[in-house]
Amino acid sequence: MPKKEGTFNIAPATIKVNGSNYTSNGLAIKVLPADKAGKQEAETTTASGAISNDRLFVKMDVSKRSVFEQEGFLVTFKVYSLENFSITGLKYPEFEGFLVQEVELPQEKQLTLENYNGRNYQSAVMRQVILYPQRSGKITIEGGKYDAVVRVRMQQAGGGSIFDSFFDSYRDVSKVLTTSPVTIDVKPLPSGKPASFSGAVGTFSMTADISSNNVKTDEAVTIKVKITGNGNVKLVKNPEVVFPNDFDVYDPKVEMDIKTTTAGVSGSKTIEYMAIPRYAGDFEIPAIAFSYFDMISSPVPIRPSSPSLISCMWSKVRAVAVLPRSYRTSVIKRA
Repeated sequence: MPKKEGTFNIAPATIKVNGSNYTSNGLAIKVLPADKAGKQEAETTTASGAISNDRLFVKMDVSKRSVFEQEGFLVTFKVYSLENFSITGLKYPEFEGFLVQEVELPQEKQLTLENYNGRNYQSAVMRQVILYPQRSGKITIEGGKYDAVVRVRMQQAGGGSIFDSFFDSYRDVSKVLTTSPVTIDVKPLPSGKPASFSGAVGTFSMTADISSNNVKTDEAVTIKVKITGNGNVKLVKNPEVVFPNDFDVYDPKVEMDIKTTTAGVSGSKTIEYMAIPRYAGDFEIPAIAFSYFDMISSPVPIRPSSPSLISCMWSKVRAVAVLPRSYRTSVIKRA
């Protein structure tokens, strides 16, 4: 019998059989506080056939109620129950005004014991999302609606015999669960953003590499820019790469490597720019600039990449370049 609440670790046990040692796994046991409600309250509620709101409910929790525009925060939907139940219908909020990133959860929802407001409930996380506000001001996350069915025991009247429970009947009781709206205060990003600000909010870094500094005419040259960080990676705009006028420029290829957890969104965005020089000569591609907002020290300009010098000479055989399939074939002509 545990004497206090908390998480307790039971060390592995070792036994020796026929000269060989066998060791069990260790075990962690979580002990909750005593439930404030007594047995009589639970039996009375069950016998009536009515399910009160403190016996089965859904909560919508937000990790922050005041954020900057494009700053992500976590929203968790969790069900709490003292009954045997099943959820038959889900109507989550629309999240109007937010970009939604889903946190991947197991398909099979796992019930865990949790002490909430003095009661020991079975709880399960139903859904978790990272929200990115797309505008400043007060934005309300509307309430949701969830249909549940509860199996309750209808006790027989009178008697009081120890055998009465064998003659009790059960029936399913429908209950509609709702969550209350939550208003988020979204602060605008400060003024004075640098020209290289790309909409990134969080913490980021950037690298840039060029495929070659020496090419022939009609030979493709690529610049690969990789932006890595924590924040709204998907919403980061492509940095501008300015190729010389004598280059045919093609639509960039973008690859995303994103991971969404309860801690937020992290990963990288890789942009591959491709252009083809049509004339021989020495050309310069200006430095690539990128800035982000980190909520603490205002817009942070990342050190620009160094300018790239490209030497292009005539190819012996002038031919039309063959493009990889991942590139679109439209050509952006620069004036």
